[in-house]
Amino acid sequence: MPSTEELDHILATYGDRLTRDCFRLSVGNQLEADDLFQDTWETALKRFAKLREADDQYRWLYSTAFNFVRRSWYRQRIQRRYLAVNSTELPDLPAPVQHDGTFAIDINSYLRRLKPHDREVLLLTVWEELTDAEIVERLGIKENAVRTRRHRAMRKLKDLLMRDGYTEFSHCLAFDETETSNA
Repeated sequence: MPSTEELDHILATYGDRLTRDCFRLSVGNQLEADDLFQDTWETALKRFAKLREADDQYRWLYSTAFNFVRRSWYRQRIQRRYLAVNSTELPDLPAPVQHDGTFAIDINSYLRRLKPHDREVLLLTVWEELTDAEIVERLGIKENAVRTRRHRAMRKLKDLLMRDGYTEFSHCLAFDETETSNA
């Protein structure tokens, strides 16, 4: 069992960063982010010996959080398939919103449709503005995987938007690979 000092140290060292990453992993849903944060810390407490032995403790915590997201995504995918087979109704699609004369899209609903691995690389690139090398270090994957996942996410996001009639936004999803790999 971990000591109170060990727990306090790990929470003080990684708590804020994990909170931000849980929020990003949950695509801006604060309730899901809170649940994800709690589930991750609960797992860390149950498996504290593994966390203590880890070379990179934050990577261990982050991977644990990401595995929760991946399992959730998998369950949602199974539910969508079940609904598609057993229902004639289509799910509600996000409607465009007029706000101060500008056209807005609920992009989070589209981001949720991406595979978690692909979405994660896209958000790290676009939202956190990390370079490919920084993403490689954060996720522990190869640089080629970063480029592949980002390209796949951009293509899927563009396809989803165009399918729903948002063709005027497709040019916004052009992405220059050299922009992040050379930074």
